[in-house]
Amino acid sequence: MTLTLVDCEEISRGLIAERSLRSIARHLGRAASTISREVWGKPKLSDHQKQKALERLQAGVSAREIGRDMGISHPTFSRLR
Repeated sequence: MTLTLVDCEEISRGLIAERSLRSIARHLGRAASTISREVWGKPKLSDHQKQKALERLQAGVSAREIGRDMGISHPTFSRLR
């Protein structure tokens, strides 16, 4: 079964709240592997976006603010470093 937009939004909220993938999966009634594929399986930013995000980080902008501005979770942004 495909994840719905609501499921994806819940995953994003869970990641921003720094919940584990298993915790998010339990909340949604899904397998942890389904959530893992959603989180890790797709590129979230283009190479250009990654470079701009890293430049902002070096300029002193917080990772949370950058993630929020770019529509990605804090953990997703943290994996770019």
